[in-house]
Amino acid sequence: QLTKDADGRQNFLNGPAATAQFDDLRSVIRMPDGALLVLEEGNHRVRRVHGGIVTTVAGGGAFGHRHGSYLDNAAPEAARFNRPLGIAYDPSRSAVLIADGGNHCLRILTIDGAVHTFAGELCPCGKLCECRCPCRNGAARPSTFHPPWGIAVRVDGWVFISELYGHRVRSISPTGMVAVL
Repeated sequence: QLTKDADGRQNFLNGPAATAQFDDLRSVIRMPDGALLVLEEGNHRVRRVHGGIVTTVAGGGAFGHRHGSYLDNAAPEAARFNRPLGIAYDPSRSAVLIADGGNHCLRILTIDGAVHTFAGELCPCGKLCECRCPCRNGAARPSTFHPPWGIAVRVDGWVFISELYGHRVRSISPTGMVAVL
C-alpha cells in the first residue's frame, strides 16, 4: 500500500514498499521492465517501485527547476521539480515525460537518469503556478503551458498535454512544434 501517514503529515522514506512514505501522490505508470514510476507533488520527486522496494529516481524534496542526473554516482536529488503532476512513457524516445506543473514545462527523464527540459519554460510574469499569461505555441522551447497536468504519448512520438488553468489540450509534434488542438 502506497500512502502517506494517516495524520496527513508530509512524509518521505525510501525502502520496503510496506514502510515507504509518500506525500501527495499524483500519477503512476508501469515501465517496460514492470517497475512503477510514481510522481509525488508534495515531495517534488519521481519514485520507483520495483521488487517491493521504493527508491528516488529524480527530484530532491525542495521545489525548483534544475536539470540533473544520477549518473556517475551523483544523487538523484540533483534534478529539481515543482509540483510534478503527470507522467507518460515515450517509446519513441525510450524516455519518460513529466508534466512539471509549477515550472510550466515538460521534463524528460532519459533511460540513463538524466533530467532535462523537453518543452516549455516559466512564463514571463514569473508566477509559478497560477499564471494567466497567454500561451505560446511554436517551437517546443520557448513555448509555455498553464500548467501542464495530464500527458499522453503516441508510439509515433506525438505528445498531448492537458492544461489545468489554460483549459485546453496542446500537442507537440515529433519535430518539436507546439500547438493547441
